Amino acid sequence: MYAVGQFLRYGGDVGIVERELLPVLNEIIEKYRAGAGLGIRMDGEGLVQIHAPWITTTWMDARLGQWVITPPQGRPVCVNALWYNALRTVADVCGRLGLSERAEELLSLS
Repeated sequence: MYAVGQFLRYGGDVGIVERELLPVLNEIIEKYRAGAGLGIRMDGEGLVQIHAPWITTTWMDARLGQWVITPPQGRPVCVNALWYNALRTVADVCGRLGLSERAEELLSLS
């Protein structure tokens, strides 16, 4: 989603995004809202939470045998920064395409 935002920022065609990418972007957002597996889902406050203590789910998870050095549970800031960017990017795309209700819905989550 970051790449889509950069594509549009530097003059990319929003029509391509609408035809080829917007359905997939919306599907990804809805999967995270409902629960994306691995204990990852949006919580009641609009943040992405992780509840999988024995599964590495972020780039900074570290384990040494059974010792979890950096536990992944909670609301990892790296994941939530990407989540915020995703919501804002797709809201921007929707706004450009006149899908104001969807844009407002996504902005209310960010």
